[in-house]
Amino acid sequence: MLVEADPMVRSSEELANGLEVPVYAAEEFKDHACEFLHAAVRDRLQRTPGFGEQFVSDLSSVVALVFPVPQVERCAEALEAYSGAVAALSRKINNSAANALAEIDSDIN
Repeated sequence: MLVEADPMVRSSEELANGLEVPVYAAEEFKDHACEFLHAAVRDRLQRTPGFGEQFVSDLSSVVALVFPVPQVERCAEALEAYSGAVAALSRKINNSAANALAEIDSDIN
């Protein structure tokens, strides 16, 4: 998602039209809501858990899939909001481009 969003956000920034602002807000909310996952991944990359820790981690994953866990749900909602903001930016950029092309075409004809 980030790879897709970066060029669009950069283009919008260059135009200074403010279309990128909702994407930045959604990204900030996503980063805050999912910080617990980022911390767990960083921790996991820095050390190998013992058998007991791995068992608890695996069991926690199953519980999070079966039962709604507020922290996980909030992160999922933030990811969905971020995805929606990127899609909205894409639509706005595409509509602007289509309108500009139509205007050029009408000027030519």
